[in-house]
Formats: sequence, structure tokens, C-alpha cells
Amino acid sequence: MIPEEFIQSNLQGISFIAPEIILTLTILILLCVGIILPHWRYRLVFTILAVAGLAGSLFPLWKLPQPTPDLTYLSKLFVWDWLTFYSKPFFALVGIFTILLTQISGEIDNSEYSECTVLVLAVTMGMLLLVASTDLLMIFLAFETMGILSYLLVGIRARDERSGEAALKYVLYGAFTSGTMLFGFSLLFGLAGSTDLAEISQQVALASQHPQDRLLLIVAILFFMAGLLFKTASFPFHFWCPDVYEGAPTPITAFLSVGPKAAGFILFIRLFYPLFALGPEAGAYQAISGLEW
Repeated sequence: MIPEEFIQSNLQGISFIAPEIILTLTILILLCVGIILPHWRYRLVFTILAVAGLAGSLFPLWKLPQPTPDLTYLSKLFVWDWLTFYSKPFFALVGIFTILLTQISGEIDNSEYSECTVLVLAVTMGMLLLVASTDLLMIFLAFETMGILSYLLVGIRARDERSGEAALKYVLYGAFTSGTMLFGFSLLFGLAGSTDLAEISQQVALASQHPQDRLLLIVAILFFMAGLLFKTASFPFHFWCPDVYEGAPTPITAFLSVGPKAAGFILFIRLFYPLFALGPEAGAYQAISGLEW
């Protein structure tokens, strides 16, 4: 039997994922509109609905409690802190600008515009989940939601050989980086016995004091960093960018060159701050992070 407190806490946490729920409903509405309206009529309708959904996802943020580092929800899968509070509006705005740029661009046909709009919204939702995640499993799922749908965005022009080639290369690189990152996560889980970042930080602090565990910790961080640098196209794992970005439509290239990179940087902060917050520099870092923006 499920405890009543567990049910109540999760029901209260639903309000914190209101932006994601709004985007999900918007995607469902767009899919229904795409079935009803003919291709030549729904381009403007899709743009209006998508922009309205992204803009509407911002309003619940200002009705939530004040962000604090200790405010977690949905079984500690997510956290509502200042980093989450400022990140979600940023990614919603990135999605809005991408939709508008796609609307005025002539690179995407009317027959492909509906799928492109839905995929942009879905990738944006993956970014919103990623920046609030505090659990390794949720981080990986959000990253894969963002990544797999990005492959489809790159290959959205089905009749363009360059677009198909770019999508195939993106899939191959993405599969390799996902495996690399997941292996690093599995090592962290083996060291800590948990997927929660707060518990991992405590166990890592203890493991770093033992030479036999220190090497495993370094390997875990290296594998994760390699996967993250691949995902965000950061040096020295940025060599796949020209092939992928050249074949993708210009609005999609702009979207992928901003959104996933920013999400990866926020994930970097989210993961490595707990890992190193217990070190000698923790006092100075906590003093800075305690300031209200």
C-alpha cells in the first residue's frame, strides 16, 4: 500500500512541473490540428499555438514558492532553486525565437513545418526537465529526450540528402556519447549506492579519502565529462559539429547551437557543485550562492 504522505508530496510537486505540462498539452493540440487542417493552411496556426504554449509555460513560475536549494519535489527527482527559476524562462524564449525563425525561413516546407514545430517544443521540454533534475536517472532520461528528438530535427528535410546524412552522423555520435555518459553515471552509482546528487556528493567526499576509490571516482568523472563535452560540442569533442550543422536547416542549427549547450552547462553546474561543495572552498561558494539575485 502506498503511504498517504508519499501521494500528497507528489501531488504537491505537480504544480512545479506546470510548464512541462503546458508544453505537453500544446504538443497534443498541435498534433490534433495537424490532422484536421491541410498543410497549406496550418503554418501560421502552428506558429501562434506554439508561441502561445511556450509563453504560457512561463506564467506558473511566478506563482510558485520562493526558490531554495532544499526545495525538491516528485521524490527528489527535481529541485526548485534559483538556477531552475532563471533557466526555464531562458529556454522558453529560445524555443519562441526558434519557432519565429522557422516561420519566416523558407528552408522548411509546409509539409514538414508541423513536425518541426512539435519537435522544437518537445526538445525545449527536455531542456526544462534537464535543468531541474537532481537525479542521475532523470538527468539521463532528460538528456536522451532532448538528444533523440534533436536527431529528428536535423533530418527534418526528408528529401534532402545532406539532411539525412547529417542526421545519421548525429545519431552515431549521440549513441556513443550516451553510452559514455551512462557508464560514468553507473560508476558514480556504484560508488554512492544512490542516484540522488545530494547523497552522491556525501559518498564521494568519503570515497575521495580512500586511494582505491579515488581512482574509480576520477574515471567516473572523466567518462561523464567526455559524454557531456560531446553532447554540448565543447572542445576537444566538437569535431562533429560541421557535418551535423551543415546539413540541418538554419533555424534548427541556431536552436541546437544555443539550447543544448546552455542546458549542458547548467547540468555541469548542477552535477559538480554538489560533488565539490564539501571541499575547502565550500564556505566561499555557499556564501555566493546564498545571495538572492
